[in-house]
Amino acid sequence: MMAWNWSTSMSQHLLNSYNLIATKLKKKRILSSVRKPNLSASVDQFHAIIASFKREGSHRYAAFCCLAVARCEQAMKTDSSMEASEYLDAGYLLAQEELDSSVAMQCKGFEEDISEAVNCYLLAIKIYIKHQRMALVASLYYEMGSILMDMRKLEQASMFLIQAASIQQQGNPLGATHSLLLASRCKFALRDYKGASECLIQLIKIVSETEGMGGSGSGGVEGWSGDFVSSTGGPALTLYTVNFPLKLDQLIEARITLILLLTLQDGFLQAKDHIGKLVEDVGQAGVGIGGEISDELITLLQNLVMACERREVSGLRALQRELWSSLTDSQNEILQLIAAANKMLF
Repeated sequence: MMAWNWSTSMSQHLLNSYNLIATKLKKKRILSSVRKPNLSASVDQFHAIIASFKREGSHRYAAFCCLAVARCEQAMKTDSSMEASEYLDAGYLLAQEELDSSVAMQCKGFEEDISEAVNCYLLAIKIYIKHQRMALVASLYYEMGSILMDMRKLEQASMFLIQAASIQQQGNPLGATHSLLLASRCKFALRDYKGASECLIQLIKIVSETEGMGGSGSGGVEGWSGDFVSSTGGPALTLYTVNFPLKLDQLIEARITLILLLTLQDGFLQAKDHIGKLVEDVGQAGVGIGGEISDELITLLQNLVMACERREVSGLRALQRELWSSLTDSQNEILQLIAAANKMLF
């Protein structure tokens, strides 16, 4: 109990300090016609309080102080990057506060902090766009999308991830494919199969147009699995990272996922077209991961599309069993939906 009282007293002391500095700033603004206010001193005082609030774990109050510093930086007009940095700190702290609250309560809160966090990030992005720092803008859109995925706000998350990809595809195609892969997972979780397909089509286009597709380079890429259990008590995404000879492998996996999604939506002509392109992809890959995509798998995919087009439900179960071991968890999830959708027709 004594520790709790000490903590409460400390927080109240910090709030009083914040109010004192804010009051002084208001008085200085009133007197600004007579003399120029010393805002840099207020910035230093706010930074001291921010450090104390962080040590206390009071992320929300620390974020308020960061916003106050950002306003001071804006008024001083010395360095807009400092203003943007304070907005980012505030956004991160508010997002952390929301996440901590969700974990503590084991349920969703009012989500006020996450909305304010997004607004803070957008204020920083506006400044960076003005100064044409587009690589940083893309990384911030990606970071926002990742935070919103953790908070299970998948519609907003997919929007920001797609915005990140649109910027990244010029100078950072690998980053663009990461963003589109996660955006497609968000769309799929929302049962927006058309949106998920569009993300994969764009991903395939970027990989296909990127030079050096022979798979000589290697790297890691985040993928998506079918685990929907989160640490906050609600459904969430589970990401995994795999290392491979990058581009063609990613292209082949995305192509197979797209074929399944198009089949789920009765887009049989498009699915057949992508099966033909899959054959070309595998031919380019040669050895390695491409060599593991057998002629049998391609034939099974062709049979799956034809069976769904002809509504031959009796053969679907057998095809599903044969395909199961050759697909990823997420692809098998789509395959299960295809089987269920066709079964409901009869």
